[in-house]
Amino acid sequence: GPRQADFSESDTRGKLEMQPYPFSTIPKNEPLLLYFEIYNLKFNQNRNTRYTLTYSLIKKELNISGLLGGLVERLVDVVTQDPENIMISTDRTGSLSEVHELIALDLSSLDEADMTITIQIEDNVSGQKTTISKDIKIVK
Repeated sequence: GPRQADFSESDTRGKLEMQPYPFSTIPKNEPLLLYFEIYNLKFNQNRNTRYTLTYSLIKKELNISGLLGGLVERLVDVVTQDPENIMISTDRTGSLSEVHELIALDLSSLDEADMTITIQIEDNVSGQKTTISKDIKIVK
């Protein structure tokens, strides 16, 4: 995904203009926009890529280590017990080895809390997996 050093004060990817938001405090009345790029997806015998995108926003007080590293089933149980958490996993198929993702999360129903946002991409053809997490604070 994009790193802070990849951007000047404002950057354009295609027709999408972005400005990095280097702060960990996120106002709940604004959508949280996540933009990232996935590279080097492998092709199957039909010349398609297949990958699983999982993203979550979990209260830090749950304190689950290795959040998505093999604990997805357990995590689903935890998330469904608390509507203050968000976790979505989706399988995607494509024809390009490079994918640009833009996800908007509506935080308006969440209480103020310290949370961890995690994104995991698994290339279902090669089996490679990558995960990134960031601690954030949801505020009014």
